[in-house]
Amino acid sequence: MIVIGVDAGRSGIKAISLNGTEKKRRIFDSKYTHVNFLKLKHHPVLDFNKDDDIIAKVDNGDPIGYGNVCTKIAPPAEIQFVSDDEIYLEKSINYTLVAIAKMTIEHNEEVILGIDLTTNNIDQESKVIEKIKGKHEVVFYNTMGKELSKKIFTVKKVGCWYQCWIGFMSQAINEDFSINLEWAEKEVLAIDIGRRTVICQYISYLSPVDNFAFNCGSEAFFNYLQEELKFHFDIKKNTQEIEKMIKNNKSFSKAGKIIDITKAYVAALKRYEDILKNSILEHFGKYDPEKIVFMGGGALLFQDILSQMYNNAVILEDPLFRNADGLVKLVGRKFLENKRGLN
Repeated sequence: MIVIGVDAGRSGIKAISLNGTEKKRRIFDSKYTHVNFLKLKHHPVLDFNKDDDIIAKVDNGDPIGYGNVCTKIAPPAEIQFVSDDEIYLEKSINYTLVAIAKMTIEHNEEVILGIDLTTNNIDQESKVIEKIKGKHEVVFYNTMGKELSKKIFTVKKVGCWYQCWIGFMSQAINEDFSINLEWAEKEVLAIDIGRRTVICQYISYLSPVDNFAFNCGSEAFFNYLQEELKFHFDIKKNTQEIEKMIKNNKSFSKAGKIIDITKAYVAALKRYEDILKNSILEHFGKYDPEKIVFMGGGALLFQDILSQMYNNAVILEDPLFRNADGLVKLVGRKFLENKRGLN
């Protein structure tokens, strides 16, 4: 029996497995695309030993390319992204099953699974659990349509909770599944900054009291930076190019010269900070949290300004995997023998 937590979002599929005392983690790119093996028959065979080159059929469905393999076999127009919108729910479920297949060690493994939902799809909880529970077969292929491997596993039990709250519970539950009393007796505002959405939860003594979600994830900042780059330098860059510039000391090369984009970066960051802070204040200004905890990829990207915005801010360690880790701990407390309801 293996315990797996899967946090499926636009910034990636984050998965953590717990087998005995051994924890493993993986992140899968959230892109996917339909695959036509006949069109790929002259395509070079990719190195499918790489984790990001995945073509798979789930329960004898259509072949789908997942992750970075999409950019190698399909034009951009055909690429889609995992989303919490209801119309993409089935694709998200299938990608979750692919992630489980990649995380499981033994054939015919039994799985205890934790998954998270958002305000957009929390009303689909029973539908999601019904589709995920039971026996599944995931078959992996190369670009020629040759079967590479097959995983059969059974999802025995599923726990489903609200995103962001579970990320906080990762902090509030210890590795031995007992409650961390230091965090249990606090009023906390938890904020998960994702790629597209910011999800907020006000939590009192571990119980969710109020929630709010708005479209102000890291994509909003990148959009602002695109506008500032156009204004200051008359250049147009896509998100991938902007991320590369940020990692490259906020600069890029043009006509043999190194261009420093700090001016545009600071302007975009100020715009983002203002809209983020005002949105949070508008909805949660009536509360007085002891701590404001941040998680998600945006917490990593904006950690400096978040600490300046709030003197009681806490950037959770390893913020990208907080929801997945919380799922593992919550399903452990709920389903594992000798772990249920510890303290």
